Amino acid sequence: MILASGRAHATGRHHVIALFGLGLIGSALQHELRQRLIAANDLLPFGWGPAAPFALQSAAIEHAVARQATNLDIAGQQSLFDCVWCAGVGGFATPAEAFETERRAFGAVLDFARRLATRLPDSEHTFHLLSSAGGLFEGRRHVSGSTRPEPLRPYGRIKLEQEALTRDLPGRINTQIYRPTSVYGFAPRGRTGLVAALAGDAIRRRTTRIFGNPNTIRDYVFADDIARFIADAVVYRAPSATHLLASGKPTSVLEVVRHVEARMQRSLYVQFDTTPSNARDMSVEPGSLPPSLRATPLQIGIATTADRVMRHMTGPAPSGG
Repeated sequence: MILASGRAHATGRHHVIALFGLGLIGSALQHELRQRLIAANDLLPFGWGPAAPFALQSAAIEHAVARQATNLDIAGQQSLFDCVWCAGVGGFATPAEAFETERRAFGAVLDFARRLATRLPDSEHTFHLLSSAGGLFEGRRHVSGSTRPEPLRPYGRIKLEQEALTRDLPGRINTQIYRPTSVYGFAPRGRTGLVAALAGDAIRRRTTRIFGNPNTIRDYVFADDIARFIADAVVYRAPSATHLLASGKPTSVLEVVRHVEARMQRSLYVQFDTTPSNARDMSVEPGSLPPSLRATPLQIGIATTADRVMRHMTGPAPSGG
């Protein structure tokens, strides 16, 4: 995990931020926070093995956070503390038993947040949770902020459980829950989604197997947009809330393939599973999205993602497109 401590350019206020999870969204959020804070960053261990000493690891992180906050208090400045959970070990196809490690890790981080709220009573505390609209509303169309979650898989059920546990934190801890739809982008340490897989396989001239069908409808949202929204929430503060984060544009899998082909300047080899395990539609009512969420147009976001994959694998991307 990353521990960042520093002053925000926009507000002049001092933040201590514990960021758990450096995958696709976590890496993008780390980049956004670097743009907003004059900060020092430390990388602290938070292992994920079945026998990981979560209590010891969280205690060490707590000590480091308290030290940073104490340094600010000595300087006469109140600290703002944010704990951000972007971590996770599974996806849509992960069986229920595989989430037990994540459940233990999440519980340890919640305990850490509670202890800090007691230990640093003069600080403002916020807990940020990355949930999943896709997991909560799989197979639903026209999802809005009032749609009742009905998860169909263990992945969605663990997210709903984490949301409930987050809302049960003491009242002095502000809670921000984010429900992104189908997030795409690229990070070397992040999970490889559809867009990054298509771009990578295009470079290798391999076939991409897709566990849906060409007409499956999803709402694809760029990881950078999610990260910007969360970074703004960290810097500017807000009352506790649950946010549905999406582009508001229903998009077929085939349209995504065509956009990647346009950027890669070649036809892609794709194979759609004849018995797809992930073919249910999911779309969002645009009027349900936060007004401050700035959604990157799909064509631009896909092109940016493909360029990042190309730079990572081969060097500079080709011009054009």
